[in-house]
Amino acid sequence: MINLTHFTPFVAIALLSTSILTGCGRSTSWARRGEKSEVRGIAKFSSEESPGVTSDHYDATDFQLTSVSMPVTSPGLVTLGASDDFESQIRNAKGVVLVDFYADWCGPCGRQGAILHELEEDASQMGAVILKVNVDEHKAIARKFSVSSLPTLIVFKNGAIVDRQTGLTDRKSVERLLKM
Repeated sequence: MINLTHFTPFVAIALLSTSILTGCGRSTSWARRGEKSEVRGIAKFSSEESPGVTSDHYDATDFQLTSVSMPVTSPGLVTLGASDDFESQIRNAKGVVLVDFYADWCGPCGRQGAILHELEEDASQMGAVILKVNVDEHKAIARKFSVSSLPTLIVFKNGAIVDRQTGLTDRKSVERLLKM
């Protein structure tokens, strides 16, 4: 098993690149990149013994990258699905929840969505969640919160509404809302 924690990020990337290009494939091993590195995540390798190569001797060309996963973090942006429970999304959140009420046919909503997507990683790092709610699919929720203009942003903290913005909201203002 190759343990990537013993390699510098450049060597680890070279190993991964070589693995992708050469490939083989039966038994598997996992390699983890740790906290002290800029490269983080888990890589799963497959190996197959080549003629003349014993099971206790491998070089970088004997491995194939079969999957890579990043450490589990909470998503910064979530779109409410048809069967998702809005109330539980708000109630179970540990930080701020910025709800974006939008419609696919709404031009300003598209521009608002682009701003929110740009801030997705920042929201995740702050422990905040951006929850997108399509008013055409969730009419009852839009009525409950008196959403009559789009886009509308409502900020929840500890399950209660703490702010509300109607109309296109600029990036700086959205950043302020996420930090509430």
